Amino acid sequence: MAERGATGESLKDSTEKAVELTRFLSGNLPSSFRMFITVAVLSFFVGIIASLLGGTELVQSIAHGGGEGVFIIGVPAILSSAICSLIKRRITFKKVLFLSFVSSLVYSLFYIAARMIEINKIIVVNSFNVILIGNALVFALWFSVAYIIFNVRRSSLLFGIVQPTLNIVFFLAYGPILTNSTPELALLKLYFASAIFLVAVYAVFWLVNAPMKRMFGISSIEAVSLFLAQWFERSKKLEDMFEEMGVEISTLLGVMAFKANGKLKCIFLIPYVHFGPFGNLGGSEFPSLLSNAINEATDAEVMVFHGTATHDFNPVSSEEVVKFIKKTMDTLHGMNFKKALGSISLGKHETCRVHSLVVNGKGFLALTRAPRTTEDIDFSLGLAFRNQAIASGLKEAMIADAHNAETGEITRVESGDPLSFEYMEAVRKAVERKGAERSIKLGVASDSLIDLGKAAGIGKDGMKVALFGFNGKKFAFVLFDGNSILPSIRKEIISSAKEMGIECEVMTTDSHSANVVGGVINPIGRIDREEIVKRACQCISKAAKNMESVEADMKVERVDGVRVFGVSQSQQLIGTVNSIVAVMRIVAPLLFLGAALFALWAITKI
Repeated sequence: MAERGATGESLKDSTEKAVELTRFLSGNLPSSFRMFITVAVLSFFVGIIASLLGGTELVQSIAHGGGEGVFIIGVPAILSSAICSLIKRRITFKKVLFLSFVSSLVYSLFYIAARMIEINKIIVVNSFNVILIGNALVFALWFSVAYIIFNVRRSSLLFGIVQPTLNIVFFLAYGPILTNSTPELALLKLYFASAIFLVAVYAVFWLVNAPMKRMFGISSIEAVSLFLAQWFERSKKLEDMFEEMGVEISTLLGVMAFKANGKLKCIFLIPYVHFGPFGNLGGSEFPSLLSNAINEATDAEVMVFHGTATHDFNPVSSEEVVKFIKKTMDTLHGMNFKKALGSISLGKHETCRVHSLVVNGKGFLALTRAPRTTEDIDFSLGLAFRNQAIASGLKEAMIADAHNAETGEITRVESGDPLSFEYMEAVRKAVERKGAERSIKLGVASDSLIDLGKAAGIGKDGMKVALFGFNGKKFAFVLFDGNSILPSIRKEIISSAKEMGIECEVMTTDSHSANVVGGVINPIGRIDREEIVKRACQCISKAAKNMESVEADMKVERVDGVRVFGVSQSQQLIGTVNSIVAVMRIVAPLLFLGAALFALWAITKI
């Protein structure tokens, strides 16, 4: 594939970094029991190492030093976890214990450094003051995590000070390093050093927030905090921030509807927005929200396909779906249904393929490169493909991105990409190869797949099948509500359907509602493969049993005033975030190093 330019590469790099972050966030922490054992083992071995550094024999170091480490490092860590869990019960003990473990690692490094200073009699630095600085750093760590990740603003200072205080109290009670400070003075020095680190933390917060405040009027720290609140707790407060950053656009809505015996049987919908960003935010649950609302109003099977739109077209809130629901109902009321006559054809050009379902001269076109990566397509290209289809002989056309091959490559097709010309030619060939008009029969079926759920990459709208018959020839669109599908399982479903005498294409909505489970990349087929294939075949068989002649019509309407994240905002955000990261890589370490040196100097004067 040709180079995409600096902006494209920047976008790709940033997206890959986001993927790594979400994979980390989606990972499961060890159980509380394992974390407890890990803290105990860590403190035990740190105690042994410290004792050996002091010249103690191995056996005595294990017996005496190990117990010393558990008492001054392990016990305070466990107690602080319990206390902080009681302060905020909504935060799981496992998460707090993990933070205590990380803090214990930091404390252990400074403790061993202090023992080495004492052993080597380095008089330039007081060994106990090194212990105090280490615990002040632990305070900064606890405070930052409580403030940003746990989102406990009012209690963050209390969270920050618990473990350092207990560390010093237990340290003084045992006294492995001599200090001339009284307990009261030692704690005063700790809190003073912690205050210096607190200033450094707020300086970092200010530096991180400033660019985002200037560009978008929002706080970076607040955005990260709300992002994590959504990721862990399904909070929708982040949508308020999206609303501030969003812009209004005009987009399209494609509606193809089928009637049987005077009643609506099936409705194809393509809202030209992107079903993201993730979880229950923005447009992530649009497929199920749209499907359920229209189904309740019409009692028809509703299939919501992925349009040609990228993340720039992510709705700022789930409330934007109301505009598409209203437009869909208005469009249905204005339709002129006629006996469905048409054909299904396939256009190929190099790596791209297009399935073209033509009904009464109007086409539903599905684009794919499977088994090659089939990802998002820019909205402007979708308009060009639609115009090409109409110019090639259709009265009207709606373009769907099959989004049906997840290979791990993060990419999208934008203006100027060589793939856009491949798709264009495939669209032309698909339309020009349309067969003679034949009477169309349609059967539909669905399976919520609720028992498989998000762990299998399945969103709330489950799986739906529309099976078309053209005088003996049968073709099915199998649609999963999910963020793409593995090429191998797509192939299995197509092969199984072929054994039933049915050709088919497998598609996904590209709903990002299931992404919280497995990170940004959570394709269908990672687990429960055999069950998914079996259920897809059952769904196709069920659809075959209710095939009947239908009437149909299709319209593509404009939807105004849709608030989305926006193209310019995406590019500005990427540039701003990259700038922040580049600066903070240098500034943050220097700030904390400066805070540590200043605090070390200051507490020697107390």
